[in-house]
Amino acid sequence: HTASPTNRYALTMLLIWLVSISAQLPGLNSNGQAESYSPLIQALVDGNVPKAEELIAAGADVAALDTITPLYAAQEYVQKSKQRHMIMRKLLKAGAPVDQPTQDNTTTLMLAAYHGDKRSVQLLLDEGADPLLTNHMEANAISAARTGNHHELAEQLLEHIGESGARHHHAHSAEKSEL
Repeated sequence: HTASPTNRYALTMLLIWLVSISAQLPGLNSNGQAESYSPLIQALVDGNVPKAEELIAAGADVAALDTITPLYAAQEYVQKSKQRHMIMRKLLKAGAPVDQPTQDNTTTLMLAAYHGDKRSVQLLLDEGADPLLTNHMEANAISAARTGNHHELAEQLLEHIGESGARHHHAHSAEKSEL
């Protein structure tokens, strides 16, 4: 019994929709080629924090972009939270742009919010990260937190926008920009 052309079409459209949904979630389709052109990004992807520290101390490009950024790589691939937050602080101190986007315009704040990493979110906000920036799928840090089922964090991000006064007039569009 073979599927009718209508059923095959419906299945194909469902598959395309599922792929497009996963593409808008930060961290799911972020890896490019097997090896990074940036030794710093590669060290972070490998979870090699001592090597990353060495490279930062030696003046590695903390603003490199190779599909992802060093800050994004630290958030996504350094598994131990203490190490992750320490290396993120070092990257920021060395001049890593807090809102530097990946190739698909996803920021480290969006990724941290999606994963519910409150400490990273606070660290990034303290450094001036903008929760209202959007990626190519129109997701922002607030909608990323909601998609990751971290509704309390989404509310905290909304409160941060109100408290900071920065871009306050955009807060309404942030609320309706859910995935």
